[in-house]
Amino acid sequence: MKRIVSVILIEQQIASLLTILTKKILKFFQLEYFLRSNKRYKTPLKGEKGKGVRREAKQLFLIIQITSLLTINISTIEIKFNYEDAR
Repeated sequence: MKRIVSVILIEQQIASLLTILTKKILKFFQLEYFLRSNKRYKTPLKGEKGKGVRREAKQLFLIIQITSLLTINISTIEIKFNYEDAR
């Protein structure tokens, strides 16, 4: 019973991380589109706008790394559970 509860909790954490990841991706592309479509920012980015895009990209990259690590851990846990149940 404890196994099932822990797997469900971990799956909920992954689902919330994927939701955050999706929101970050959308926000990043909206920001990128705004900067590219706005004629003032066709030149190399300076000031807050450029920093904002870089900050968003770093956050996005970190969230992708964390999500992939959690997904790997989940699949390892599920394989271990299936192996023990098969015994």
